[in-house]
Formats: sequence, C-alpha cells, structure tokens
Amino acid sequence: MSNIYEHLKSHTEKSIHTGRETAELVVSQIDRASKQAIEHAKQHAEFTKTHLDAALDLREITNIFQFFHNQVGATTQYLTEVGFESHDLVEVFKQEIKELTNKHFDDNHTQINNWITESLQKTPVGSELMLSMTKHAMELANTTITEIRSHVNQTSNVITECMNHAKNQFSKPKATARSSRAKAK
Repeated sequence: MSNIYEHLKSHTEKSIHTGRETAELVVSQIDRASKQAIEHAKQHAEFTKTHLDAALDLREITNIFQFFHNQVGATTQYLTEVGFESHDLVEVFKQEIKELTNKHFDDNHTQINNWITESLQKTPVGSELMLSMTKHAMELANTTITEIRSHVNQTSNVITECMNHAKNQFSKPKATARSSRAKAK
C-alpha cells in the first residue's frame, strides 16, 4: 500500500510543480500581451492623430476621396500587422505550453506505464487472459496517444504555414533607417 502512496505522492508533487510552471507561463504571456496592447494603443493614437490632422487640412472633394482611400488601405495594413503580431505572440505561448505539457505528459505517461507493467507482473497464476487484455489495451492506448499528438502537431504546422503564407502575401516590409534616408534624398 505504501508503494501506491509513494507513486501517488510523487505524481501529485509533479502535478503541483507543473501547475505552478503553467501559471507562471500564463502570467508571463499576459504580461507580454499587455505590453503589446499598450504599444498598439500608442501606435493607434499616433496613427489616428496624424490622419485626423491630414483630414482637417482637406479642402477639395478629390483630395477627400483620395484621403479616405488611403485611410482604408493604411487601416487594413495596420490591422493585418496587429493580427500577425498577435498570432506570433500566441505561437510563442503555444510553444512554451507545448514544451511544458509534453515533458509533464511524457514523464507521467512513462511512470503510469511502468507502474501498470510492475503491477501486471504480480498477477496471480490463472489470470493470463486478463493480463493479455490489459497489455493489449495499454498498447492501443499508447498508439492512440501517439497518433493524436502527431495529428495535433501536423495541424499546428499547417496553421503556421498558412499564417506564414499570409504574412508573405499581405505584410509590407517596415521602413528601416536606411530606406527612410534614401527617400529623404
């Protein structure tokens, strides 16, 4: 009985430790997202001020239509960039959580498999059918878990590829100090 208690105690301690690590990751992600939101709010305020000042200087109807056309394009580009930055932040968080959960899951999965295997070795004579069924169920469960993890990774990779393709299609390169000097000449 103490052997079971030790397994449960060890498992509980690891779960508590992993829960704390997960909470720290979440707080870290909230901190990063908050900083990003503040930066976007500052950028948006500057963007709005610049365009409002430009709108107040408009006198001719053709300039007004051109202004609105430019405004829609600039707003769309800005929102696209915000979406891409948000996706990148989510990807970082997803990778951090994935590494933590995979390690925790792998450790616990191995421990549970070992514990079941040890217990099966102690089965009484005459329970071969039950032993065979249990081993087969373990093999199926392990195969299923491996396949699920593989499919989740494949899906994640496809989503990342789609986002990277969208970035290449819709994201405009940001001006660098060198390119802005070249324009000034």
